[in-house]
Amino acid sequence: MLLLVARYTIKLEITLNMLNKKYNWDYNLKKNWKPKTDRQWLWYLERKINYDDYKGLERKMIKKYFFQLEKRLDPGKRAMFKYYFWKK
Repeated sequence: MLLLVARYTIKLEITLNMLNKKYNWDYNLKKNWKPKTDRQWLWYLERKINYDDYKGLERKMIKKYFFQLEKRLDPGKRAMFKYYFWKK
């Protein structure tokens, strides 16, 4: 019984922590990894933007790939970047 309670307590703590932050755990990149191909750039930018990790992003790269990224982005972030780049 104690093990069952401990398991649910840990699960509840993890769930509550995940509500406060967005976690992106499905890949493990080296610190010095940089995208090389267009496909890698689209994947990288989409992940960084949709998970609110703007650190290290360059304006010129987002603008370069924006029209290809547009359909892959969260609607709020899409509107934010449209306004940021084109003030519409």
